[in-house]
Amino acid sequence: MSVTFIPYEGQPMKNVLIASTALVAFAGAAFADGHASPLTLSGSADFGVASVSQGSNTDTYFIHDFDISWAANGTTDAGLQFGASGQLDDDTTPTVYLAGSWGRIEFGDADDGMDAALPGVSTAGLEDNPGGSGAYGVAANASIGDYDRTDTGLGSDEVLYTSPTFGGATFYASYGIQGQSTNANDTGAVGIRYVVGGWTIGAGYAEAGTRDAYGIGVSGSIGPANVALQYREQEDTGTANDQEDIDVSVTFAAGAGTVGAMANFSERTTAAGVSQDVDGFGVWYNMPLGGGATLNVAAGSQEVFVGGVSQDRDEFGVGVSMSF
Repeated sequence: MSVTFIPYEGQPMKNVLIASTALVAFAGAAFADGHASPLTLSGSADFGVASVSQGSNTDTYFIHDFDISWAANGTTDAGLQFGASGQLDDDTTPTVYLAGSWGRIEFGDADDGMDAALPGVSTAGLEDNPGGSGAYGVAANASIGDYDRTDTGLGSDEVLYTSPTFGGATFYASYGIQGQSTNANDTGAVGIRYVVGGWTIGAGYAEAGTRDAYGIGVSGSIGPANVALQYREQEDTGTANDQEDIDVSVTFAAGAGTVGAMANFSERTTAAGVSQDVDGFGVWYNMPLGGGATLNVAAGSQEVFVGGVSQDRDEFGVGVSMSF
């Protein structure tokens, strides 16, 4: 096995090399067992520029991000599969799994049962976007960010069970621990995903303390277009902090690249009884440049209504993402 590291400027490289040395040592031990696969490393990087306009203010940002991911797996003499994966960045929680004919169990940074079951909408662009985050970053993330609407935000470290597929149906169940002295906010979730005729349908339910969430999603192809639709609702009986989301996306090939569009419609009632509506729209074009590099051009718009007052936000971004 050969591992090649691409150096970059800054002190973090020292930490990467230290962690990499440990990983390579682990990979060597894995080679000693004929049932173990070698440790694999992969990386990704983004760079570009984004313009964000809100009200009378317009700001320009340089975007840059770099990640290294690792994965290893093996099989015992009895046929039990095992493995682990993670990233060499700020995310210090890896995922460890065991699998067999009975299904698969994941520990750590895994989805909860509902998130795993729901097919997500399509997004594209650059990962690191300083322009928006949280509830106010819908259009920002739809246009130039990596936006995952399948996250309930209810769990932390998860234990996720995935069943074998029976007649196109797969079942999921999870339990998440918040790491506090009580289990009042621990998360339980279940979900089911069904694949038929090229379409994927998913539904799930999650609960944490006084909060519960449920959702349903569908994705598939209509002619040359790939489409996805998802509905989610979260309720909090303790604070009356409720939220509904509808997401829809469509992508299709355009020459050598891909054109996509995504929309999000969100309605939220805060604990104080204030109504907050967020409508976000994003469009993008991705074109492979070869060798793992992709050109990304994207734009997004967002309108936020809080207590009857409207706030607008527009974004445009262009850059190159790389995988190696």
